[in-house]
Amino acid sequence: MTYQITTEVKLAGHTTMQVGGNAAEFVVANSERELIEAVADCDLKNQPVFVLGGGSNVIFSDQGFAGRVVLVRTTGIELIGDELEVQAGHNWNDFVQWTLDNGFKGLETLIGIPGTTGGTPIQNVGAYGSDVSNFISVVNVYDRLDKRSKQISHSELKFSYRDSVFKIEPNRYLILSVRFKLVKGKISEPIIYDELAQKLKISLQQTAPVTDVANAVLELRRSKGMVLDESDSDTKSVGSFFLNPRISVPELPVGAPHWMQSDGKVKVSAAWLIQEAGFSRGFEWKGAAVSTKHTLALCNRNDASSQSIMDLAEKIQTDVYRKFNIKLQLEPQLIN
Repeated sequence: MTYQITTEVKLAGHTTMQVGGNAAEFVVANSERELIEAVADCDLKNQPVFVLGGGSNVIFSDQGFAGRVVLVRTTGIELIGDELEVQAGHNWNDFVQWTLDNGFKGLETLIGIPGTTGGTPIQNVGAYGSDVSNFISVVNVYDRLDKRSKQISHSELKFSYRDSVFKIEPNRYLILSVRFKLVKGKISEPIIYDELAQKLKISLQQTAPVTDVANAVLELRRSKGMVLDESDSDTKSVGSFFLNPRISVPELPVGAPHWMQSDGKVKVSAAWLIQEAGFSRGFEWKGAAVSTKHTLALCNRNDASSQSIMDLAEKIQTDVYRKFNIKLQLEPQLIN
């Protein structure tokens, strides 16, 4: 056995929401070999196992996790041909900053997102008009069903809005590294997100220096409490707690901000639905709260429990549905 096991480790300190009980077993995987063995050994024993990256999109229950939690801490960036291969545990924001420092463009609108690189393809992370799927060529995985390492190509990843093969077939693939296809350049692609264009003081479809775009995105994210800051309780969160619903045109509420989709559906602002259902910024419920900066984020305002976070989320879902007949879906992963 190449890895070490620690017992009864509190999980709250390993998540950005800072809630959750203890893990019965806890393993820190610093190499690909340790990562595969720590998970494969559990599979052989039929022991529950959960693979944890940055903890920025997961909520553990107050009872914790009765199996093994494997914390991915593999790091490294390697140039392979004209592509960049990044280890799963590499901090995402550090990688994005590395691409900027080394003259690459493409990921500048995705700067400031907490978590690890290996977590980004799972829910096809996106922000300000760009998704990570635009830049991923392949993902290297360990297939827990076939018990072998392999590559999954872009077409096989089945990317869609906040979705991928990793959510379609949960618990099958252990992500080892992600390969990105980026190009060198100092000027961004055309900006297609109105809020970002306004921040840059340019018109939609205009371009800007990638460093200016990155700085503008960071400013916008900080203004919404979505850049981690220990002094700001609004950042004790998982970022966006609800997905923007995709609905038919007749279902669209009057006055709701929305975006037409290529399939004829409409993506409507979940933040607007929450606000209009009566949950203003700062609304608090048993220590859990709506962010003071953005209604789409729930946060751990005052030593909230995992249960109080979920009670508030359920209350918001119920009231939004009652008023608009629209079901809000949760973005974070819930682990009991």
